Amino acid sequence: MALHKLSAAEQTAAHLKDWLLNKNATNQIPGVDRLSLELGVSRDTVRRALVLLEKSGLIRSGGKGKPRVIVNDSAIDGEQPTKSKALRVNIFPDMNMEHFASYLVTHALQLQRQLTDAGCNCQFTDRTLADFDHQPQRISRYVAANEADVWIVMAASSDVLEWFEQQSFVTVAWGGRHRHLSLPGSGTNLVPAIREATRHLISLGHRRIAYLAPPIIRQPSISTSGQAFLEELNTRGVSAASSYHLPEFSSDPHGIEVALKEMFRVTPPTALIVGMHSYHLTVLSFLRQNNLRVPEDVSIVAGYMDAKLDWMIPRQAHFHLQMDKIIRRIVKWVEDVIRGKRPDGCAIYDAAYFSGPSVGPVPR
Repeated sequence: MALHKLSAAEQTAAHLKDWLLNKNATNQIPGVDRLSLELGVSRDTVRRALVLLEKSGLIRSGGKGKPRVIVNDSAIDGEQPTKSKALRVNIFPDMNMEHFASYLVTHALQLQRQLTDAGCNCQFTDRTLADFDHQPQRISRYVAANEADVWIVMAASSDVLEWFEQQSFVTVAWGGRHRHLSLPGSGTNLVPAIREATRHLISLGHRRIAYLAPPIIRQPSISTSGQAFLEELNTRGVSAASSYHLPEFSSDPHGIEVALKEMFRVTPPTALIVGMHSYHLTVLSFLRQNNLRVPEDVSIVAGYMDAKLDWMIPRQAHFHLQMDKIIRRIVKWVEDVIRGKRPDGCAIYDAAYFSGPSVGPVPR
């Protein structure tokens, strides 16, 4: 029988296996460059050796830019490795994704892809918070019937997140009112962008400025960003009334249309800050139907960001959100869970205001 001559990669893999057996390594495997120097072999040989160990079930990738980690000690002794159970991660949107701005859809799918690459069984729930009217009692029954190790909850109210905080599984808040809670959460601080946009509009002579804000800003009480908008108006000499400047309305096309008709019936606003992509389409349709031009008759600021804004004429002034940082932070928290660590902390990133041709002087 011919003897099988071990390749350089196989010899390197065998050496690394012995190294682990002798407890000369931590749970994390050093990087390719360091192993290449320590073992005196090429980086390519090290890479192929690590692939062999991954196939054996001994180690797995820690994700892009992360060190590999040991996942099964039994493979060291030549036993058949048992497959570790994938972490179950549910992403719970606040509304149907067809109503999301395209940038949010892109980043939500990016989050799912990165968590899947990290070895998680990650999926979007088939129901949304809005389907349960954001009521914790109704949401609790759905969560109980759809078990997961980690729940990523998007744009939830305080009541909903307080319920999640009391559960034994891990919850990560993506946006929403989470800053007063112990849950790990990441989101956007709209205050700097709202203040800058409001100051810019007032500098152009606008005083009748209405903010069509999403429910999370208006309910159950006015959020920090909503209060910042009203405070900025008052500071600049505009007597702010929340019923006019920050109106309540039903968050559907009919509800927005009713609110716009009421606002433009007696004291029409000269500027609108539109808080959501789905609202924006209704606003532009309403203005067109009433022969109102942007920005000659009404200035518009998109209180969000979306690649589609670049295609609008005139190009829309908008807020820029640091969504990439939010996604990276959430992925890191889930990776903490994979490593057996309970995640914590709060990561908030400031939004910025970018002006554009959709904003002009107050009409005379």
